[in-house]
Amino acid sequence: AILLNFMDSPRVEGARWLAMMRVRDPDSFENVVYDAHIYHSYGDDNKMGADEWHGDMDSCKTCCRDPLTLAELVEAKLPIVVGEYSLNTGFAGSPDFYLQFMQQQLSAWANIPGMIGSFFWNFLVLRQPGSWYKEMSLLQLFAPQGPLPPVSQMNLSSLCPGMDLTRCPQYDPEAVTGKDE
Repeated sequence: AILLNFMDSPRVEGARWLAMMRVRDPDSFENVVYDAHIYHSYGDDNKMGADEWHGDMDSCKTCCRDPLTLAELVEAKLPIVVGEYSLNTGFAGSPDFYLQFMQQQLSAWANIPGMIGSFFWNFLVLRQPGSWYKEMSLLQLFAPQGPLPPVSQMNLSSLCPGMDLTRCPQYDPEAVTGKDE
């Protein structure tokens, strides 16, 4: 497969182009996958002046907004891979938050039609003990080194299980840009 990342936000032009090419030349584009990078650290919850953060900020983005930002790809019936994500929010996390956030992200990827997989930001970040970037280092998040259980023990049966999605704020996917992710 070839993974194409368009870095367009909202994800409209790249989705339309890839869908058109898959119709125009299906033999050449059959194994081309839309690679969406989804960030929760470079925008709305760590803007200049934000001095307080809470996990609900990223829960809302994962469970309510991210599926909408991928809707154009789903509607076009494109194969999708999340080619980059992490537990980084721009603020320090905790073991409880890491578990909740990882499970929410993986449940989203598992329940979005056309999603064929995901890639965490980094397998291992070589960092000084106690320093930043644990939230971007997969090996340091999962047991035995980290607080997270195996993925097989996480509930990924539905989008963000246990979260009341009727309380989600309204999002306009056309108004969400890369700086908001």
